[in-house]
Amino acid sequence: MKGRIVWVFWLVVVLAVLASTASYAWVAMNVSARVRGIEIGAETDSVYLEISANAGAGYSDSVTFDRVMYFDDNDDARLSFVTYGRISSHGALRATPYIITASDAKYNGTGTFFKAVKSNITGEEDDFIDISDTLKVGDSLVGYYGITRGERHHVSTTSDYNYYYEHERSDGTVDYLCIGKIPVGEQLANRIFWGYATSTNLNESQGKNRLNILSLDVPPDKYALHETVFIRCAAGTVDANNLHISSVDIAGYRNYLTGTIRIMFVATTDSGETVTKFYNHRAPESFDGFLFPDIKGDESETVKVDMYVFFDGTDEDAYYQNSILTRNDVIVEFSVDDQDYN
Repeated sequence: MKGRIVWVFWLVVVLAVLASTASYAWVAMNVSARVRGIEIGAETDSVYLEISANAGAGYSDSVTFDRVMYFDDNDDARLSFVTYGRISSHGALRATPYIITASDAKYNGTGTFFKAVKSNITGEEDDFIDISDTLKVGDSLVGYYGITRGERHHVSTTSDYNYYYEHERSDGTVDYLCIGKIPVGEQLANRIFWGYATSTNLNESQGKNRLNILSLDVPPDKYALHETVFIRCAAGTVDANNLHISSVDIAGYRNYLTGTIRIMFVATTDSGETVTKFYNHRAPESFDGFLFPDIKGDESETVKVDMYVFFDGTDEDAYYQNSILTRNDVIVEFSVDDQDYN
């Protein structure tokens, strides 16, 4: 008998009609996705696995969450497009920006120069955007910046200076995006970051445009629908093998927004071991749902699973459309391998 837990996510999305402008951002204009109501539940058809919304109590064969309401007339309760990336496996960069102040500094057709813009991470002008291709020979460089590249770091060695992610645009231009001051000893290499971008064409998502980094590790509240479940083996059971997400099914009406649906699963054991998996509804066949090789039986181990559902602004379909009502049922199945109690 296969142990399964089914997590059902009722997703109702209303797309607001928005006026066109010369430029717009996923976070502002192209985020017409506004969630009106969400109902989440979980069920189990297994004698092996139990589920709860509370780590310490309430385990049974099902769990439900209160409906979450988002109001179209409340900008603070809007779900925005977002995307994610990873810092290089070589680590984050320590870079030193320096402002050009010499009054006679002129562009001579060579060199790389940057404009400082506000970083969402720090709230200060700590992002540095390459503007070299906008300069003409003879233009003043006063107020622009140069960048001295330092070393890459796998873990933070200081909390006194900003670290940077080098974002390469589709034309090869590199911008230096601030990820903030990171406490000493924290991981930098391969760390996940979240952000949005600005599109200059109303009918294109322009997913390679410069990112505005919002956060590390998990998306901010306005950018994802987050719920947590706790999974364990039932009383009297033996250890189970191969805890995994066996399927993700997104049913309901399909429109241009459906292909932008993504889910991040973050599974954590009692010992602190963590696995992160991404489900991409654009390519569901590529999903690898393996979590852990085993889970201890008889209620002796609990696995926490954080689930973040979001709309990916880099998806080819993430652009402005007319008002559409769509409903999708997102069904996630957790399983372990068959067990023999004979």
